Amino acid sequence: MRIPLSAGREFAWTDSPSAPLRIILNQSAVRQLFPDGNALGRSARETVGDKTKLYEVVGVVGDAKYEDLRSPAPPTACFAMSQDDGEQSPSFTGVVRTSLGSGALGNRLAPSPPS
Repeated sequence: MRIPLSAGREFAWTDSPSAPLRIILNQSAVRQLFPDGNALGRSARETVGDKTKLYEVVGVVGDAKYEDLRSPAPPTACFAMSQDDGEQSPSFTGVVRTSLGSGALGNRLAPSPPS
């Protein structure tokens, strides 16, 4: 998708379950949460029900549009899957760029049977 990293870093292997929680925000989220534009190293809070988690902002990426090209990019946060505690349903979206047709690609990406 070529969404540029504009500040900080991507997730790393050191962002493990035992490490402090880390987050990467897009520019829209930074504008909303940190109006001064300085997000790196600061804390972002997530509250779900009665639980609150603090995340260290380690990276900022460019904005991307997901559903409607006419609407502004929504504020978006990316969480390290390696730090998932299993309390929420994780999601994963993959993007593949290829010169193969969709039929050929689908056959190559099909899940393999369990061994």
